[in-house]
Amino acid sequence: MKRIFLIIQLLILGTVISLGQISLEITYKADMKAFQLEDGTFKFIKVDLENKKLLVYNADNILENSIAIQVPTGHKLKDVKLISSHAEGEKDNFSVLYTCYYEAQKSGNDFADRFPDQLYTLNVIDPDGNYLLKIPYTTSYKLLPSTDDNNKLLVYQTMQKGFETQRIVEVYGF
Repeated sequence: MKRIFLIIQLLILGTVISLGQISLEITYKADMKAFQLEDGTFKFIKVDLENKKLLVYNADNILENSIAIQVPTGHKLKDVKLISSHAEGEKDNFSVLYTCYYEAQKSGNDFADRFPDQLYTLNVIDPDGNYLLKIPYTTSYKLLPSTDDNNKLLVYQTMQKGFETQRIVEVYGF
């Protein structure tokens, strides 16, 4: 009797374990980036450099949006992030923050002048590709999430003229 009871328990346990297996849903290429927005939804983005578009997919791998990104001639795309910034209930509740840069050759006889400067521009666009913010000469940025729906974007800029260097931090709210 104990053997039958033990066999029944093992069969039930085997059935439960087989139903709880982890299964592969989808495989993304390494050029896809995943982001979780403030409302908890996941988005995957892929940059299509050939067509200058940012492709936004939902968690089910369905293309939700194709956003035209404007990378000026001679610039290279550096970093892309999705940020939440719109009111709840809107279809597209995110903006896109991306940085691009170009290399400026210096003129001079100093050894350091042989190496080009990388000059960055920070851009924020809406889901339709319209600029919300464009800041040249950025050196870095930091997104500060907030619990009271008042997120901050810190943008660090360095401007240099001769031997004088001016560093500033601009704070934007969204």
